[in-house]
Formats: sequence, structure tokens, C-alpha cells
Amino acid sequence: PPNLPRPHMQQHRPNNRGGKQPHPQILPHDFPLNRSSGAASLFEHLEQRVLVCLRDGRHIYGTLLSFDSFANIVLEAATERTILAGLYSDADAGIVFIRGENVMFLGEIDPVKEREVLRDMREVGKAEMNEIIRRNARENAERAEGMAGAAAEGSWPINDDFI
Repeated sequence: PPNLPRPHMQQHRPNNRGGKQPHPQILPHDFPLNRSSGAASLFEHLEQRVLVCLRDGRHIYGTLLSFDSFANIVLEAATERTILAGLYSDADAGIVFIRGENVMFLGEIDPVKEREVLRDMREVGKAEMNEIIRRNARENAERAEGMAGAAAEGSWPINDDFI
């Protein structure tokens, strides 16, 4: 529209003290911004399907809806996916807000590759996946206790090749 200020022209407007102050700069839609680092680099992923890996090990898939300068992000149509030993489970999460300090990394998802990976896995329900995780944790704890007991008794197997 002709009544908008042009980006290259410096326009002035009155300030509270009767003087003039520069008009805020208006950038054209295709203006190249420096998106090389920090939260600004998330700009290129807006409205794209992304994978967010969190510090606690969870993986959240969704469409990047918004972000701020602290890299806090909002995902829509989000899903928490758990993958373990050829099995996967998806739990719908809807719209999710994630604090930037909890994000380890974020990346765009290629839907074709995602389907290829999931094709070789079996989908299970969230309850079944939680039971498998608990069973694996119990087995790992028992194995660790057995190793600790063997080491304390001095019956730890030692390979003579390294002595």
C-alpha cells in the first residue's frame, strides 16, 4: 500500500516533547535477516514439523508454532515418542510449551525418513511401553548389584592378558 513508509526512507514522527524521533524501521517481507545463531536460527523452522530432544531424555515431535529470544518454544500437534528395542510408543500431547533451558537440540523432520524408520518397528501402547521400561530398569539394577557384589568379594573376572 502506498501510505506505508518505505524501508529505505527515514521518516519522522513527533515525540512527547514536541521534537521529532525516527519512525520505527519497517522491513520488507523478504528482507534477509541474520539467522546464524541462537534463538533467531529457529526462524527457519517455523510451521515445520520438528523433533525436540529434552535434557531429561524425552523426544517431542510437533509443529513449531512460536519461539522467543530465550529459545522457549511452542509446539502444536505435539507427540511424545518413546523408542526402545524395536518398539515405539506415541502419546499425544496437543499444544506444548517447552522452556529453552530444557532443549538439548531441535531439528526438522523428514516425513519420508520418519516413515521408513518406523516401518521396521512395532507400535505399542503407552502402558505396555512403560511396563517394558520398568522391567528393563529392574533387570539392569539386578545386573549392577550382581557386578558390585562380585567386585566386593574379589571374584571379579580379570583377564590376565592385561596384567
